[in-house]
Amino acid sequence: MSLPNLPNELLVSISDNLESQRDIYAFSRTNRRIHGVVNSCLYRHNIRLGSSGLCWAAQHGREIVVQRFLDEAAGVQVDAESLVSPHPPPLLLAVEYGHFAIVKLLLENGADVGAKNEHNETALYKAAVIDHDAMVKVLVEKGSDVGLKDSYGRTALQWAVWNRSVASVILLLENGADVNSKNHDRETVLSTAVQFDYHAVVKVLIEKGADIDPKNSYGRTPLALAASNGNETLVNLLHEKGADVDSKDYCSQTPLSFAARKGHEAMVKLLINKGAAVDAGSIEHVRTPLSWAAGEGHEAIVKLLLEMGANVDPSATRSPLSWAAERGRVAAMKLLLEKGANVDSTVSMDDNRTPLLVALWTGNDDAIKLLLDKGATVDSKDIIGQTALSWAAKNNEKDIMKLLLEKGAEVDSTDNISGRTPLSWAAGKGYAPAVKLLLENGAKVDSKDNCGRTPLSYAKEFRDKHVMKLMIDHQRRSELSRAAESGREAVVGLVNRIKATVRR
Repeated sequence: MSLPNLPNELLVSISDNLESQRDIYAFSRTNRRIHGVVNSCLYRHNIRLGSSGLCWAAQHGREIVVQRFLDEAAGVQVDAESLVSPHPPPLLLAVEYGHFAIVKLLLENGADVGAKNEHNETALYKAAVIDHDAMVKVLVEKGSDVGLKDSYGRTALQWAVWNRSVASVILLLENGADVNSKNHDRETVLSTAVQFDYHAVVKVLIEKGADIDPKNSYGRTPLALAASNGNETLVNLLHEKGADVDSKDYCSQTPLSFAARKGHEAMVKLLINKGAAVDAGSIEHVRTPLSWAAGEGHEAIVKLLLEMGANVDPSATRSPLSWAAERGRVAAMKLLLEKGANVDSTVSMDDNRTPLLVALWTGNDDAIKLLLDKGATVDSKDIIGQTALSWAAKNNEKDIMKLLLEKGAEVDSTDNISGRTPLSWAAGKGYAPAVKLLLENGAKVDSKDNCGRTPLSYAKEFRDKHVMKLMIDHQRRSELSRAAESGREAVVGLVNRIKATVRR
């Protein structure tokens, strides 16, 4: 008897004794009759090995194939080892890819709503991620755990909030979701909703009992986040519900600090009207709202804060003028100086630099000129005794050097560490224009630093012939001048004869 004519029982028996799905599949493809008889064996074999075919069908929306797997699964004995599958549960795949009909079909046939993938995510979690309210509702009704967290501490409620799904948010909360649960960043759903300006969701969360002032991993409250975004509606709502207008994060910054930093003038006015302290944050090394506004160049806010009595020179922190000088915010600097800001304020944490020294870092000529015009000490020194002229010479800032020298800067100032002069720094780096300017203003070629070296020795080390010639010529002229002044005619005559010889 030929193979196609064998009884069905024998064909099924042959199929059941084949070792692999590939062999069963090949056998089923022998002819149409055998396929009709053996195809069920292929399904049952796949079910015994972990249902990879069901996973594929659930992922790709093949409802008929899913139904066939469910029909064939009845009465199949499954090896426990086959349950350890590399594939996510079929229900999770159907949810993730949005196949609602298959989700309902699987649930009707007893799918485990608590099944998880390797990230501890359930079907409910996935439904919230893809923002599918109907799936969320069905899974909640089937008893899914609404409070389960993934490996990052996020819940289905967190995703519903991110997706602005008011319906899912309400449903989850009414079925036991914790409105104050925090993820691994210590962020609550209220903080998330506020951060993304989700007004409707914020209202629902507050109505459902959310804490008003929870702090995230940076110590920032929802009101601080709303202030940073310039969202007046949410600030009003949160404040009405009791939020602290002067709450401080872990860097002692307040909502007013964030509003001032971001340039939200209307928000600054609103917070002050609600009683916010204008000098909040004035502890050691912490910036005040005024310093943030000045540093960012928000002149209108600087003016407003000054009018409201903000301290122009907080004693325990770096001054607003210093921050403005660093960023070259000339308009803000003028406002601060008009209110009596100390033009020479220093802060030890910043190497004892004055606003003038700080301004040199950005090389803003207008800021430097303003500070000098307002009486900044031209020879103020940082913590190592370096003056503005030394810094400018070291960085080849000829125009700034000229400005400093015109204001009376000491041309041969030395620092505390090396004892080097501005000329020594410029010569050692081969900055010919800076060297020429310093020599023209009387810099000494033969001054010695703490190692006994002169500017000329640094120039020779750098091997810049132009700089060396400038310095040697200047030294010769200086020697000749000194000789003439002392009346040593013989020496003068000798030098002149040598020069004449050189010319020939």
